[in-house]
Amino acid sequence: MLKFIFTDIDDKEITLTDCISVSVNMEENVPAHDLCVTFAYRDVPEFVTVTMLNEREILFTGIVDEQIRECSAKGDFLKLNCRSMAAKLLDNESVPISYTHPSVDVILRNHAKPFSVYCENSS
Repeated sequence: MLKFIFTDIDDKEITLTDCISVSVNMEENVPAHDLCVTFAYRDVPEFVTVTMLNEREILFTGIVDEQIRECSAKGDFLKLNCRSMAAKLLDNESVPISYTHPSVDVILRNHAKPFSVYCENSS
């Protein structure tokens, strides 16, 4: 039986076992895999991470991107869209920027200071 262990924003674990549907997409040339799982609706806190297990075997570990309540004639559902941990690497892409003759101070302020790197300009 599939078991889903979710961690909420307060780092509490919530286990759900009665999924209605589950879809895992793991393509060879795609670094981040994705998981879509649907449950009968229940009031739950905001989830941050997910681990999907079959008995004791971990099948998927990742982050919860979307937590959606879907209401239709078929019922009320909780749908979760998740990506594997590799998504964190993909989400950290740098923002493109163009400079025209920037000073060292400008470059350090914009690119080193946000990461708490102290650099003193020696000029």
